[in-house]
Amino acid sequence: MVDFVTAMSASDGKQPSAAAAQATNVAPFLSNTPPPPKLDLAGNTAKNWRRFRMMWQNYEIASRCREESKEFRTATLLTCIGQEALEAYDGLAFDSAGR
Repeated sequence: MVDFVTAMSASDGKQPSAAAAQATNVAPFLSNTPPPPKLDLAGNTAKNWRRFRMMWQNYEIASRCREESKEFRTATLLTCIGQEALEAYDGLAFDSAGR
């Protein structure tokens, strides 16, 4: 199995081949697409949410994140959303199927 460091060295610092990335479970497309800025909870939160949601939807398409599992997509969203929004999310009540 080819590891990520070997794949990067073999390609002179360029992105690893798709086969090398797949062999190491690395998704190179995520590193090439910058995530949206964190959700701003100050000011007009409804407007900020709509803007973040639009950027998130575009990010999911551009990064191919939409093709991943629900668990992966959720973890990626919660990573990108920002600490303040994550704390708000943690305070929400969900049934076990909703999280």
